[in-house]
Formats: sequence, C-alpha cells, structure tokens
Amino acid sequence: MALGNLTMSTKPMLKPGKGEVLVEIWTVSLNYRDTEVCMGTYTHHKSTGATSSIAQCSDMCGVVVEIGEGTTICAWNVGDRVVPNAIKHISVTYRVFHAIGLVKPPDYLRTGGVSICGLQIAHTVGATTIVTFSSDSKLERAKLPDTVMQITQYNGADIVFEADIEAGDARTLHKSFDCGASGGLINAIGYLSGKEDDPGNRVNANVLAIKKDATLKGILGGPKDRFEEALNFWMASVLALGPARGKYFQRSDGKELSL
Repeated sequence: MALGNLTMSTKPMLKPGKGEVLVEIWTVSLNYRDTEVCMGTYTHHKSTGATSSIAQCSDMCGVVVEIGEGTTICAWNVGDRVVPNAIKHISVTYRVFHAIGLVKPPDYLRTGGVSICGLQIAHTVGATTIVTFSSDSKLERAKLPDTVMQITQYNGADIVFEADIEAGDARTLHKSFDCGASGGLINAIGYLSGKEDDPGNRVNANVLAIKKDATLKGILGGPKDRFEEALNFWMASVLALGPARGKYFQRSDGKELSL
C-alpha cells in the first residue's frame, strides 16, 4: 500500500433501498487519517471487513438525488444538502446512506481545518483563546503567544484542544499537560508528529494526568444529536466570523492532495 497506488475506477450506479437515500457527493476533505490508510499504517482502528481496495476519506457534503422505494417517512427531499455522521470511504461520486444517519449542514460548510474550527468556536462562546500552529501561514491568522503559562498567569489553560498540527500525539502530549490547569481537560484529536514518545521522554499518560489532576479525552467521533447541536450552533453564531478557506482540488487530483 502506498500513495502512488491511488487510482480512479468506475462501478455500477447504486440504488437506494427502503429507508435509504442516494447522495451525489460534491465536496470531500482530506484528513491525516486518509494518508495513513493509503500507506497501510492506520492499524490501530481497523474497519470491520476492510479490504485492500477501498475508497478514501470520511468528511463530505453532498445532495440527495434519490429516495429509496418504499420509504414512507423521510426527513429529506431530493435536492437537500446533507452531511453524514461518522462515515468512512466517501471519496466517490455517489453513495447510498441510511436516511436517519444524515444531518443538515450550514448554508456554508467548511470541512477540514480542525484547529481553525476550534478557534472560531471557542472565540464565539467568549473563551480566552491561546493558539499555537506549526504552519507560518496559519500563524498569520492566530498570533503565537510566548507561552501559555505566562498568559494565564501560571494558572494554565482550563481546556486544551489538541488538534491536527503536531498536537494530541505522543511526542507533544506532555507539553499539553504542562500547559493545562489543575483539574483541566485535554481533548486529544490528532497525532501528526508520531504515535510514540521519543527515547528518554516516555512518561505514561496516567502519570501526566495525575500530576495535574486532569482529564484526557480522546475524540474520534460522536453521536448524531451532538453533531446536529454543533452544526446548529455553527449556523447561528460561528459563521459570522467568516469562512477559513484552505486549498481546493479536483477529484482527479487525488494523488497530489494526498502528498
């Protein structure tokens, strides 16, 4: 398995059954997990019944184009924009979904950019935000403070949002605990810089948590109702800040965007 093995293929058009809808997928976002799947290194959370030939990606937005025959109760109409809750293998042009597993997206849906998304939500609810990024282009959007502890007068951050830029992984987790407040919450989402500590720096997570009396929470997904709650909040409040657009690719650019 390798990034160079990404290929385009054609399969028969799907037909939705009772309680299902056919969705034309318009936009898909790329996450670090997708690169791992290509490289064969996404082994800590295997899919049941996975094969060597799978479609990539897990974030998308599309439009309902057909409702399954025999479906008597359905929240969707043909033409509705929808997003799925925690679905994999969606880098395709069409896919059948269970109707109850879809939710309504904001009028403007921005996929990807977990760090900027977290920053916008925290800012909207009135939190004091302290943001660090390893990308210079993103530093222009979120000024890098000298240190978290200095800004918080050495109390530490109540909530640490470990996103997709060298945070939430083995190599930086101890730094997040050091920056957190006593009794704080560490939300771990990514592990871009690695899954194992460097030699000589292998303090177990239980020791880190006890030292700060903190809670470490891993986030992979969530229930549909919390997803809907987040999207409704986004539509009502966060969109006023404006979208944070990244880079756009065509479907045929799959290999380039994976690199």
